[in-house]
Amino acid sequence: MTALGDRVLHRPVSAAQSALWAEQEYDPGTSSSGYFAVAVTGPLDPGRLRRAALAVLHRHEPLRSVLRVVDGELRQVVLDADDALSYDEVAVPCEAGAEREAAAAFMAAGENRRRWDLAAEGPVRFHGLAHAPDRRTVVFSVHHAGFDGRSKFVVAADFARALTDPDGLGPPLDAAHPADAPDEVCAEAAAFWTRVLPGVTGPLLVQGGREPGRTGVRSTATTPLAERDVAALRELAAGSSVSTFTALLAALARQLAWYGNDVAVLAIAADVSDETTRGTAGVQVNVVPLVLPCAADRAPGAALAEADEALARMRRFRRVPFRRLLAEVPDRSARRLMTQFGLSFPRPPRGLRLDVPGLDLRWDFFTANTSATFDKTLQVRADWPRGLVRLDYRPQTMDAAGAEAFAAHFHEAVRSLARSSGAPVARGVPSAPAEEGPAAPWVAVPAADPLDPPVLRPTSGRALAVLGPDGGPAHVGVPGALVVSDPADGSWADTGEEARVRPDGAVEHLGPRATRWLRHHGFIDAPLVARVLRAHPGVRDARVEVRDTGRRGPVAVAEVEPADPARPPGVGELRAHLRDHLDGFDLPGRIALTTTP
Repeated sequence: MTALGDRVLHRPVSAAQSALWAEQEYDPGTSSSGYFAVAVTGPLDPGRLRRAALAVLHRHEPLRSVLRVVDGELRQVVLDADDALSYDEVAVPCEAGAEREAAAAFMAAGENRRRWDLAAEGPVRFHGLAHAPDRRTVVFSVHHAGFDGRSKFVVAADFARALTDPDGLGPPLDAAHPADAPDEVCAEAAAFWTRVLPGVTGPLLVQGGREPGRTGVRSTATTPLAERDVAALRELAAGSSVSTFTALLAALARQLAWYGNDVAVLAIAADVSDETTRGTAGVQVNVVPLVLPCAADRAPGAALAEADEALARMRRFRRVPFRRLLAEVPDRSARRLMTQFGLSFPRPPRGLRLDVPGLDLRWDFFTANTSATFDKTLQVRADWPRGLVRLDYRPQTMDAAGAEAFAAHFHEAVRSLARSSGAPVARGVPSAPAEEGPAAPWVAVPAADPLDPPVLRPTSGRALAVLGPDGGPAHVGVPGALVVSDPADGSWADTGEEARVRPDGAVEHLGPRATRWLRHHGFIDAPLVARVLRAHPGVRDARVEVRDTGRRGPVAVAEVEPADPARPPGVGELRAHLRDHLDGFDLPGRIALTTTP
């Protein structure tokens, strides 16, 4: 620890802080932020709120730290609380009882998109929204480079104490980082995932489509689980001597099985604080992946046992640094596999005291998040006797309709497990209407946007259906095996193609099952890349395959046939065209121009 003058200190950064800082430097447009808020009713003035915010900053060094490169090394530079404080008062009139909506609207109007300069400002901004003389909402806008999900409860408790007595929080807390797992546990985790990952043949099958090229993080509406289902689920968990979180994980496994998954690679942003660091705000989380068997017909006791085993392994590996795990696992697709789906279970710690004499405080901790640690994150908040459910998702990996359906199906999965039924929700697949046409089983109608799959229309006397792995109709919006009926005898034949059924009954063609997902720094949707390339005016045809290039290992290669061999488009032009439509992890490693002799 080195002093700069009398006030500024240098401290080491954690691995999580380093990763978030690097992400911000690479793309300044990312926010990796969130917020929580408290509506305050009663006699108070803005100065009292500002003094409480200042006391919280003084107490927690990470909240008044900036991230700067010092002597070639990234460090936390701890500022004086007065220098780090960002507090403003904004007039936001609203009716009593509408404070939560007013805070959400304030954030959506600009604060959620406002970039953070981590070298100049700390990871928390305070906003005092004045609704009426005796009503205000304090919004805590936070950046995850210095603030994790656990920290909001720590800060909330200290802010409430500071409103009572701004001098009563005590001296600053040392910003230490929890210890990593021992080397032997890190090696065990690397060996486990080295064995497991090669058997994963594609991303999770989930509801709905994707919106490649769209950025940011979106969220479904927050909906409460039925109190009857929550009570039954908690009773089931208690009877098996497992936690409610274990039962929720088992319900998720059942839902993923309905979609056709037999195993899921999930991840949890786990709290790794210990008794010496738990009371300090900052970044004390680690991404911990887990592998979960999925079966729709598993008896409740067996489903809970499998979920409990997965969580036990997660707890053993929870302090294995995620970056170290990725470095030691040889599978280059590991990061994409381990961050495709997250499960979060935020709940206030026991004994949390948030009361302030003479004031009415109503806290909102379950708020929108712009951080995209995982492609999709199922948020389930403990609010017993209810539970609140929301899905946060990146539109590159899921569309809005699919996200809302996923959240609704989780409600069904909780009910199914709580009431000891393995039956999935209704999955009717209407047959597309027969039409006159050529002898081929279907006619493909391209979509206007190459990101959308073509719609298949069966020819005369034919019918199309999409089946899941159990041979029954696949969930609407979930990829499955495309089968076609024989007009002669009405039998069904597997086409070897993959498709999905839209809510309106139309069948969308996703491409050959065997070569749809190609493993290359994750999984590339090969038919999607080919469709986007064919949309370029200079391209006649395109296909994508993986080739072994020797020392570099397998590389996804796009073969492109120019529309005019005499004037083929340039490789750079084609790559720019792909980048206009797709995200970086969807791009092939190479583009090769071919000509027909």
